[in-house]
Amino acid sequence: MALWWIPSAAFLHLDQGLIRTPLDPDITFSDDPLRMLRAVRFANQLGFTIDPVTFDAIKRNAKRLEIISAERIHTELNKIILTAKPSIGFILLRECGLLQKLFPELVELSGAEEEHGIGHKDNSYHTL
Repeated sequence: MALWWIPSAAFLHLDQGLIRTPLDPDITFSDDPLRMLRAVRFANQLGFTIDPVTFDAIKRNAKRLEIISAERIHTELNKIILTAKPSIGFILLRECGLLQKLFPELVELSGAEEEHGIGHKDNSYHTL
């Protein structure tokens, strides 16, 4: 099956269910930081895993997302929201540090409160 229709087909390693960059991920994400969101989206859409080296590079380069236009980010977020389980995409975004850049309020909801010895749900997880 040809993957010419997937804009960043180089990310995909179909036989392994793995997303990794073909070149050094720091260079790849520095060249176009939107690729970090795309990696998360592809992992979410396809049920793939992001290669640990690639995932660590996303964490290191999260701040680079600031140079991407809101419209391009909006498009990728919409595609994540339209997946079968968008919560998985948002959990990946949180784990790699991109959610803090996009929705810091969601990150601030993290953690369970305890009142009078009774634990409450993690508001971030509950929101997702």
